[in-house]
Amino acid sequence: MISQVKRRQFSQAEDLMLLRQVNAERPYEAPAKGIMKLLTSAAAALSGREEFTRADIDAKKAQYRFNVLLSNHRSFNKESVKASGDDGVYDERTELLDELLVSYDDMKEQQKERAVKVDNEAQRNENEGSIVRSEALSSLGKRKRGVKREQRRGQIAENDVCNARRQQGRLGVSQVAA
Repeated sequence: MISQVKRRQFSQAEDLMLLRQVNAERPYEAPAKGIMKLLTSAAAALSGREEFTRADIDAKKAQYRFNVLLSNHRSFNKESVKASGDDGVYDERTELLDELLVSYDDMKEQQKERAVKVDNEAQRNENEGSIVRSEALSSLGKRKRGVKREQRRGQIAENDVCNARRQQGRLGVSQVAA
């Protein structure tokens, strides 16, 4: 029988260590391919500490836990705004989460602005290309091949009639002689 590993939740101390490490490394600010490298180094740094009891932490687990903490803190902020007059507990964990949340949201906003800028640039280039294409087509005008298709068809028909008469004339002369 396979023994299942009992699921454990992160403790407050482990969450705080994870937040400190993420705050130090800021993996979400890295380019797309560098995020997992920084998360791997953060997970390795955490697993090397004696106080951190989760030896099996890896980059994916660290990323997932960080995202859960940010999501929970975001909903906590929404609830605390609704409850006026409630000071609550403001400890190091909350302070780190506030700082990381602002930094994370700023980074996401910058990414959106860059994406919009790239899209606008691509659209502008496409519009310029279509303008150039339309100008080039309008300046070409119609092609002049000398004779229109209908005229060529008529000439071909006339040539066929002439050739047929010549053939008949040759055949007619030889047939009469025979």
